[in-house]
Amino acid sequence: MKPSALLIILAAGVTIAAAAVTLAPPASATTTVTLNARDAFARSVFTGLGTADVGGTWVTNSPTRFRVSHGAAIYPPGSGQTAAARLSGVNRADEFARLTFVFPTLPAVGQILTVRTRMQPDGRSIAGQIRLSSTGAMRISVMSVTATTNTALSSAPIVPYTIVPGARYNLELVTVGTTEQARIYPTTATSAPAWQVTASAPAPAVPGSVGFSGSTLTGTTGVTVHVLGVYGLAVQSTPTFVPSSAQPGPTNTGVPAGTHLTVHYGDMNITTPGTVISGLDIHGSVNIAAPNVVLKNSIVRGGAFPTHGHCIVEDNGKGNGLNFLIEDTELAPTNVNYYQNDICGGNFTALRINSHSGVDTMDIAGSNVTVKDSWLHDTTHFAYSPEHTNGTHNDGIEITVGSNINISHNVIRGGSNAAIQITQDQGVTTGLTIANNWFDGGTCSLHINDKPRVGMTGLSFTGNTFTPNSSIAHCDAVVTHTVTMTWTGNTWTTGTPATPIVYG
Repeated sequence: MKPSALLIILAAGVTIAAAAVTLAPPASATTTVTLNARDAFARSVFTGLGTADVGGTWVTNSPTRFRVSHGAAIYPPGSGQTAAARLSGVNRADEFARLTFVFPTLPAVGQILTVRTRMQPDGRSIAGQIRLSSTGAMRISVMSVTATTNTALSSAPIVPYTIVPGARYNLELVTVGTTEQARIYPTTATSAPAWQVTASAPAPAVPGSVGFSGSTLTGTTGVTVHVLGVYGLAVQSTPTFVPSSAQPGPTNTGVPAGTHLTVHYGDMNITTPGTVISGLDIHGSVNIAAPNVVLKNSIVRGGAFPTHGHCIVEDNGKGNGLNFLIEDTELAPTNVNYYQNDICGGNFTALRINSHSGVDTMDIAGSNVTVKDSWLHDTTHFAYSPEHTNGTHNDGIEITVGSNINISHNVIRGGSNAAIQITQDQGVTTGLTIANNWFDGGTCSLHINDKPRVGMTGLSFTGNTFTPNSSIAHCDAVVTHTVTMTWTGNTWTTGTPATPIVYG
């Protein structure tokens, strides 16, 4: 299994990192989000904010009032003044932005904190704003900001959270087109709440930066604010491949309509042979450590951010997870980073699953695997990855070792690297039957490479259909010349024969 990168794609919505962030693109569009701003302030800067981890150098309107120390950007707003900072390396119109902060003490009177998108050098921006009272109660709104005026674009409801000194909170703002949404919630929340305010802003509609600001009322001095992190994702909607009624897709994979689900919080480690898990909404991961386990009619959302290569469903395939069956189940990780994949292992059968949002939707590292009638789509790409300088290498299915692997009648799309990547990174890969699937996307839809060995045999590709949507135009498959395989009846969506590219 590889912890491969940041790009998020979902046919009907987007889930972003530490909280469920749902956008609503048209049914004919895919929403892609790419990391373009991140700063944990893990440095010491006595004047200004220095340079972010991702997003360039911070530009502030008053550098002497900002400093960085002990993992926080620190600034004390002056009387009737606004302290503002923006990232010089970010220039996007559609953006998801998150500010993580702490108030060490509460202000004597009202104090304002904002997270901003579309920030311009002249001061214009869109702002998600909270106005904090001396009791810790707060109101939230979306503002259109110019150099001289702030215009409220939404009502300012009282938030159902109260600021507690020393506690951490996320303030989030998403701007897509002329629609803006904002919310605030404690970082300890198990999931993000619904957007608390929604607004429509015609300006500034031009691309801009990500940043934050704080201000106080004239005649008052605000309390010092500690900003612990800034996080930004560029959002882009593009046309997508939508499965037809005859293909696996949203109507015939995942949890059957009308199924009652019981919420389960926490990871599940299955050690009893023959266990059947059914009808659960699992806010945690599932580890299969016993033979003949069944997981069906459920949703698996994963748990906390992983710190190493991880799948939210894993059959470790070491003899104690044999014959695992997963069917009619959705895999939808909520907390996604470059370590998070959907399902991995060996010795399992996957039927009618709807798997999405991880870096890879499936990692096969073992023998005796069947994947059938399933919808594997919309991986999450990260611009940063510990393994690759160009970010995560997202695959619908990655196969690194194994035999007796059957992949048939699936829709596999949304991997920035490949719909299926086949290598021998962990051992001999042979005995693969890949038939009657629909492949979409990737640099080329199939990558077949015998590395690090020389030669790979026992591969059969029959009756598969390819869309022309690979980033290398009309590249159905790229194959090293020492691979021996059967290739019959594979076509483009137009019906014309699809021919692999052989190299090396």
